[in-house]
Formats: sequence, structure tokens, C-alpha cells
Amino acid sequence: MIEARKITYQIGSQALLTDVSIRVAPGEVVAIIGPNGAGKSTLRKILTGDLEPASGVVLMSGRPLSEWTTLDRARVRAVLPQDSSLNFPFTVQEVVLMGRTPHVRGSETANDHRIAAEALAAVEADQLRERLYPTLSGGERQRVHLARMLAQVWEAAGSATRYLLLDEPTTSLDIAHQHSALRVVRRFSGEGVGVFVVLHDLNLAAQYADRIVMLKAGRVVAEGIPELILTVEIIQATFDLRVTVMWHPDADRPVVLAD
Repeated sequence: MIEARKITYQIGSQALLTDVSIRVAPGEVVAIIGPNGAGKSTLRKILTGDLEPASGVVLMSGRPLSEWTTLDRARVRAVLPQDSSLNFPFTVQEVVLMGRTPHVRGSETANDHRIAAEALAAVEADQLRERLYPTLSGGERQRVHLARMLAQVWEAAGSATRYLLLDEPTTSLDIAHQHSALRVVRRFSGEGVGVFVVLHDLNLAAQYADRIVMLKAGRVVAEGIPELILTVEIIQATFDLRVTVMWHPDADRPVVLAD
């Protein structure tokens, strides 16, 4: 389990997160939603160790994150940041193979190349394998980086729990690939992987998350299963937006429509 306990983070006198506690269990998809500036990406950076909280602690599999070496973290936890930049003329295959770096001793094996190929196929980007990364569109680049992070934790490292932490993974993706990407994420959760994902689309959160954590102004304002969180009252109070919440006629989940 990844667990954040009473996290506070501030820049100068401005608090970006205040007393935030969340948990992500193995086999669970937890979606973080909230308006711009709510602290979603800041929370992701604290969970991955990119930022140090002013107070509170982050635990991964029961151990403080500070006790994990960088290599040990990388072997069990993959991160997709909001922005992934790469300017070198690597092929797509080479970019995805970078995800195998924590597991490589010397040079990549046939197994590493197999995993990279399967990760590309999983995000429907295997046809891009020989393309140079800088020539790709924004959506293609996003799918390649998703494949890279999947390749990093494609196989379990012994009995260790694996984790995926994704910050707006559907950015630049068309609607078909948004769903394709999140279906892959759900597939990994079905294998016992704990998933933390920042999303803006409430309906994607309703469809793919087991639990939703809603942030506003750096605080948790609601947490629970989608049907309890995605209500007219909570959404309007959080986003200052009038909405209608309906029940999907063929699926057991809410659907949010802006009025």
C-alpha cells in the first residue's frame, strides 16, 4: 500500500496541501480529481518523492519512502508525470526500453525487448516502434511514455507490490485512446498493482476508479466510491459548476453532465 499521512506542503506562506491523508491499496485504482490549483500534481510529486512535505509521512509497502533507495523504488513503482519531455532522436522502441533500466544488468535481454514490445502493443502503439520519438504527435508521445512506465513494472519483482502513479495520463489522447489507456491501467490493477491517477474528466473517474479522492484548495473535501462522491452537491461545491448527475442505463455508475 502507498499511504500519505497528514501531508502538508507549502511554498513560503502559501499552503498547497494541508493535512492530506490518502491510501492506495494493491489492486485498487484511486482517482484524484479537483479544480485547477487544488494540489493534485503536488500530491503526486510528494507520493513519488519529488517533493518533501513540510509535515507528514509517505509510506510505501509499510516503509517510509525515505528508507527506499532510488533503485529499489524504480523496480516496483513507475511514474507518468504531467509533462514528459525528450528531445533526442531515439526510436520509440528505445524510449520504451528505458523503462527496463532498473532491471537491466549490463545490457537489455531478449526478455526486456519482449516486454517493451508487449507494452507498446498494450497501448496500441506497436506500429510506431521504429519511428523517431521527436516525429510523433502529442498523443503518440503520451502513449509511448505510458508504454515506457508499464514496461518498468510489467512483471512482479518477487513478492513486492507494484504501483503506477499517473498524472493526467489522458492528456493529448483522443477519446478512443483515453479509454484504451485506462483499460490497460485497470488490467494492471487486476494483477494486484496499486494505481494512483490524477484525472480531470469526472466521467472517466466514475468509469475506471474504485475510489475517488476530491481535492479543493489543498484539502480533501470528499473521498469514497464514485457513486457517493459524484453527487450534484459535492461537484457544485468543489468546482462551482451546476451539473446534472444521471445513472448510466447500462452500467452501474453515475454520469455527470454540465448544465
